[in-house]
Amino acid sequence: MTPIADMVNSPLLSIHSHRPKIAILLMFGLYCSVSMRMNLSMAIVCMVKHEGSVHRHLNISLPKGCVPQTSVEYAGDLEWTPSMQSMLFSAAYYGSLFTSPFAGRLADKYGPKLTFMLCLLPYTIGTYLTPLLARTSYTAIWIDRFIMGIGDGFLMPSLGSVISRWFPHSERSTIAGFSSSGFQLASLISALFSASLCKTEWGWPSIFYVFGTMGSAWMVMWCLFASNTPAESKHASIVEKQFLEGKVAKRATKQVRVPYRQIIFSPCVNTVYFCFFAHNFATGIMTALLPTYFKEYLYLPLHKVSTYTTVFFFGQLIAKYGGGMLSDYLNNTNKLTFTNTAKLMQGGGSYISFFSLLGLSFLPSCEDPWWALIFLGFFGLGASMTYSGYFTSLVSVAPPYAGTVIAVAMVYANTGSLLGPMMVGLIGHVTGNSPSKWIYVFLLGGCLMAISATTYLLWGSADVQPWGTVEANTIDKDTSSDKDSVEGEDIAGYARFEDSKI
Repeated sequence: MTPIADMVNSPLLSIHSHRPKIAILLMFGLYCSVSMRMNLSMAIVCMVKHEGSVHRHLNISLPKGCVPQTSVEYAGDLEWTPSMQSMLFSAAYYGSLFTSPFAGRLADKYGPKLTFMLCLLPYTIGTYLTPLLARTSYTAIWIDRFIMGIGDGFLMPSLGSVISRWFPHSERSTIAGFSSSGFQLASLISALFSASLCKTEWGWPSIFYVFGTMGSAWMVMWCLFASNTPAESKHASIVEKQFLEGKVAKRATKQVRVPYRQIIFSPCVNTVYFCFFAHNFATGIMTALLPTYFKEYLYLPLHKVSTYTTVFFFGQLIAKYGGGMLSDYLNNTNKLTFTNTAKLMQGGGSYISFFSLLGLSFLPSCEDPWWALIFLGFFGLGASMTYSGYFTSLVSVAPPYAGTVIAVAMVYANTGSLLGPMMVGLIGHVTGNSPSKWIYVFLLGGCLMAISATTYLLWGSADVQPWGTVEANTIDKDTSSDKDSVEGEDIAGYARFEDSKI
């Protein structure tokens, strides 16, 4: 007898479908969370007290044609040292490290509607409190950022869990690309918008109030229109619910042994973890400290800081879709194997990133800042290409255990994001905050990207490992029923990984 789900049809792009509304909510939720995390990097150039030219402070003569920006635009009043600023950017990643290992299990157990709220709630409250706490105590604002990071640990697992419960397999690639584009949109728009707000009569506090209001609006819409599953939804039609029945993730009824030892000690998996670490180390510096680099090293006015900052994220946005389409083309036409395609994207993207950071270390100056536009654009392209490399491996080496593999991967990723800004502060302390610190910072990030490319070419793989199957780890002898139940459960793990491609 033909199942009801196969007898009805509910197109994604139908006026009667509720799934597009869920997808828009996911994209807007990611946009709000990323904007509230990143707006500090743009606002801080207006928050911190301007102490004049670094060259003049170190008795270094400026090149001809370089004009340090005065405190007219950068009229901050907070006396935070560069190392204090770096620690402030790292605070959110400390919080994320705290919740990343178990956030996915909570999303599966209690439902992504709740855990997504747990992500945005501390972000929204913390963003509203930022102006008050920043002027009260540096310790208070650091704790505020740490708590915001605790919520951030729920973001990607919740996003993936929603997609696994609401969208059939044939729609997930489209929805993953659409929803995760909220990251690049936040990076592009928030930088320009924050710079404009910074110059208004309300000053830098208005940045946090505006984005906090956006977060509040999203939470209201999420409560009204979202649900854990289509069956629980008050807005999905009966036809849509019948269509999705049997096509979305279900919880497991039996358990299998998770191959923790193989995951931890596998050369292939550890190579992929290092690639994830190197990527987030380099991009973490760009995400948090690019506006500071433009202000301190290139002496750009505020309106140019926002424009230059968006170039990196625009390059990422282009390569994110272009790289994915190229990978799909090479795989679907059998021009390359999955592993060779992943090595092409990982190796090519990482080496492009290396040479871009190498050029960024030596060629841009306050006399020729346009070099930074070129190298940042190529770095964004290269860094985003690697998503089709190490990310493909993470989801391919052990598909039934993707949730566990990804949980460990996120620890590596958050550690890289944490150490990037910290190294900027440390190198600045060693060099006395000389302008040369940025040369060492970019060289370090570039070397890590080059090493990650080389190691992946040697040991990386996008093929299923011998230990990465259900059959190899089944406890119950009834492997057929176990296989069905575990694969049904791990669709959520697979989707969580796919949707972290930002």
